[in-house]
Amino acid sequence: MHRHPFCVVMFFLCELVILAFIIVIICKACSSREMFRRFGKLIRPCPFGTGEIYEVKEKHLPHNTALMPEVLFTTSLFGNPDSASFQTRYYAGITRLLGKIAKYWPHARLRIYLAPNLSEKYREELLQNGAEVYIMDKSPRGLEGTMWRFWAMDDSTAPVVSIDADDDIFDDVYVGFLKAWLQSDKHFFAKQYFWFAIIPLNASRWGAKPHAFQKLRPGFNMKAATETYCDVGYGVDEGFLNREIWPMIKHDCFLSPYSCLQMNWPLVAWALASAVTFPILVFIYPCD
Repeated sequence: MHRHPFCVVMFFLCELVILAFIIVIICKACSSREMFRRFGKLIRPCPFGTGEIYEVKEKHLPHNTALMPEVLFTTSLFGNPDSASFQTRYYAGITRLLGKIAKYWPHARLRIYLAPNLSEKYREELLQNGAEVYIMDKSPRGLEGTMWRFWAMDDSTAPVVSIDADDDIFDDVYVGFLKAWLQSDKHFFAKQYFWFAIIPLNASRWGAKPHAFQKLRPGFNMKAATETYCDVGYGVDEGFLNREIWPMIKHDCFLSPYSCLQMNWPLVAWALASAVTFPILVFIYPCD
């Protein structure tokens, strides 16, 4: 059956349109964050000077804990302590996370950058459960407090791994991957996900060995870098990481392995697009 050139062109145009639509659906379905806001670089440094300046007001080490952990996990905790989501998602998540660290990596430690409105109610309990607690001087205006956790890379003498307060990934497999990174010659690591080609750095799945940034770029200060951003919306942490940090570290980064589907997801999307457009070409618009 002969196909008119116009028909062939229409076939490929349809395929490209459907491919783009499928990629959008896949990305939205597989990412719990505003992927395209960050991918489109809509989160960027402040046009006028710097963003809000925050400082650590108090530093508290946990009770009955060795002074030097093998690895320092770091997270931020802020919000309304009376809200149901804070209690059931974030504070309960922190409690579970501390239990998992004690189970899977007893010589690791969790540092929490804690908003001041939470200090009186939660500080002592967190310390007793083995966490370092860094009290901030003020609460964030929005979600820019998610970047506080990155500051540990300025001062920690142990490897630093950024993690979420409600993290559900911490298990023996993840610990094994991190230990493999620590034994490698790579100074940074990133755990790859389905959307890695679009957003390489997940804010709660990356880390750095001690002084790695200073060796890479003398004089670099993570706190000062985050303060150049004044966006307070969702995804500001990953917008910052993928615009500022990923280009610096991508050539010295230990990456977790892809699964087969993760590695070939653009091909899967293309195959789906072809499967949809082929019947259109053959049965609906034969182009004889």
